[in-house]
Amino acid sequence: MGTETNKPFTWPPNPVADEPPATTVQPVATMSPPTPADDNRGFWARLEAALLGGGGGARLLDDWEPDPVDFTCPRCGGPVGFAEADEQGCTACRDTRLAWRSAVTLGQYRGPLRDAITACKYRNDRRAGRAVGTLLARRAADRFHEDRVDPAGVLLIPVPTTTRRRLENTGLDHTLLLASEVGRALGVRPRRLLERRHTPHQAGLSAAARARNVAGTIRVRHALPVPRPADVVLVDDVRTTGATASACFRAITDRFGVEWAGGEGRPSEAPCFWLVTAAVSSHRRGRPGRSSAGGGLHP
Repeated sequence: MGTETNKPFTWPPNPVADEPPATTVQPVATMSPPTPADDNRGFWARLEAALLGGGGGARLLDDWEPDPVDFTCPRCGGPVGFAEADEQGCTACRDTRLAWRSAVTLGQYRGPLRDAITACKYRNDRRAGRAVGTLLARRAADRFHEDRVDPAGVLLIPVPTTTRRRLENTGLDHTLLLASEVGRALGVRPRRLLERRHTPHQAGLSAAARARNVAGTIRVRHALPVPRPADVVLVDDVRTTGATASACFRAITDRFGVEWAGGEGRPSEAPCFWLVTAAVSSHRRGRPGRSSAGGGLHP
């Protein structure tokens, strides 16, 4: 395992503002990683846990560290061996057209990471979600800093879930919680740009069945900020086949036109699409989510 969880943040420059961030480039400042203990949320976190549940899931990650970056594909986010991936991807994705250009993840969906994600998603454990989100924020901040991403031009979007699904899963919007932690590190507020129609659970479905299950269920709910952002960052808990993420990026591209095709073969002025997920399923069925030239999904 790596030791990057002990590294300080080298990001971000911008505080969270009430208005969408400006497009001017701000100087990069150094900050310490956000933690529940130092962001003045101690009282509210305790009250929230007392009223809404949640507890020890965060401790699951006390002795856990993300998979080393060198063993994660920077294109699809999947696990790889040493030197098996480069900017063009890995053997699982190199010949596949993706809806996004780059991926960031903590590791495979197993062990303490899986337990912390399920504690947040199914047991309303907000502290577990924030612990996962803090680690994901650190990984994303390092990657964005390396790629010289300007946070002022970032549009941060959680993968949408439905009210019915949230009620089935104890009511917590876990992807928004993860996106909020990433946004706290970047100085960007997450935007609930997308909404979703309820569909049956995807667990156990093949890649093609997942694509069919999610097709046409996600749409843009309101207008985007102006000017157009340089980077669109989609945040989710787990990627299995990439069908949901591809459908999200397809909805954005369909709504705003071909100039929004931020995946493969994008116009030079198009935003860069990023997929940021806490985990990648180790039981991927088929190749990662694929896209057409307009950012859409291939089954």
